[in-house]
Amino acid sequence: MRNMYMGSRQLTKNNKIQGETLAPTSGMFEGRSLAVQGKVEKPDFKTSLMRAERYGHHLGQIHLPSVSTPKAIQSKKGSETLQETQIHKGQQVIQRTPNKKPRPKSWHEMDRTAQNPEFQKSLGIMREALNIDPAHRNDPKIGFPFSHFDHAFGTNQKEESVKVKGGVEHKKIIQTPNETTDVERIMPMLPTSLTQGGHLEHQLRQGDAAKASSSSDSQNKVTMDRVREAAVGTKFAHDTGLSLDKLHQPSAEIDFQSETPSGKKVQFDPFTSPQSKKPTTKQLLGQQLLEEGTLTQKELPNSYKQTPVKRQQQEGMDKKWVNDAFTKHTNQSKGDGVIGLWDQTSDSQPRVNELQQRIQDQPRDFKPRLQNVDLKLDEEYVKEDMQAQRDLAKRRRRKSI
Repeated sequence: MRNMYMGSRQLTKNNKIQGETLAPTSGMFEGRSLAVQGKVEKPDFKTSLMRAERYGHHLGQIHLPSVSTPKAIQSKKGSETLQETQIHKGQQVIQRTPNKKPRPKSWHEMDRTAQNPEFQKSLGIMREALNIDPAHRNDPKIGFPFSHFDHAFGTNQKEESVKVKGGVEHKKIIQTPNETTDVERIMPMLPTSLTQGGHLEHQLRQGDAAKASSSSDSQNKVTMDRVREAAVGTKFAHDTGLSLDKLHQPSAEIDFQSETPSGKKVQFDPFTSPQSKKPTTKQLLGQQLLEEGTLTQKELPNSYKQTPVKRQQQEGMDKKWVNDAFTKHTNQSKGDGVIGLWDQTSDSQPRVNELQQRIQDQPRDFKPRLQNVDLKLDEEYVKEDMQAQRDLAKRRRRKSI
């Protein structure tokens, strides 16, 4: 996911690669076993239980005082309904059939499009906690803010100051996230659906060949960009039936390679949408002083102001992205047959539409080899939260018997 820009729906149901079809398998949360290093391991939701019992589930961890946590889902015993009354040998014969509807074994097996009221309610809470614009909280696709993971990286502290008219100086300690964090720290903060089986962690510990480091500690340190590209690559391999055990980075130029069940090699490389530059510490200082009312926009020097990206600037960034990052990952420059994985996780649907239109408007002399991937992290956290609540409710009922 080496993009020229800073920072960052659906997989096709049949992905044909060089004459061989990659058909999506069951979802990553399916309750079936995954082969891991010669063993067969079942997805384990003990992690969810431990989080829920020790720290509270994901929604409970989000600081949103005005929002109450959804109630645990109580499973009902199958009730019986009178189906038919017949006369048999002078006696009434009452036939009863169970009125118990089949239900998923876990919330992780739910179809994403299912309009389950509890799921939709929890999804709304999650999106509110993520500060998604109320007008877009019910959209099928939102732009998940990766700043959600900033706390996993710890902080750098830097003293910044600004002098304004009259010689008055304002100083503050500005905190920004570190560039890297330990694998052990970021893994528990990711959804279970991405981490189960240990494949994602394995990829993170292998490092990035394009950014190889001689440090003995390098295998334990990861950037958020690396976490994203590894998650996208692992999800794509899983959803298209590629071998997770044979997933690896074949070279510094290509992020991932795996094999189909018949042994055919498939290579793929993630990339992100164009992103604005991160604010400088001076700009962060200016933002704080404006928010607390210490200075006005007029008093603040220009180098301390965060100016929104103008439409013309955004169009220029998008055009450069199409000519560079998008093209680089979807034409022959990566190698014959390499698939470009467009990570759309942090993009809203309107933003994706804009970029897709920009792609179509460009003159093209090749057919792009492209797959769109969305980690759908908001939905994954909600499903994990609901699963944890359900499992805890079962445990409490067992203890009360």
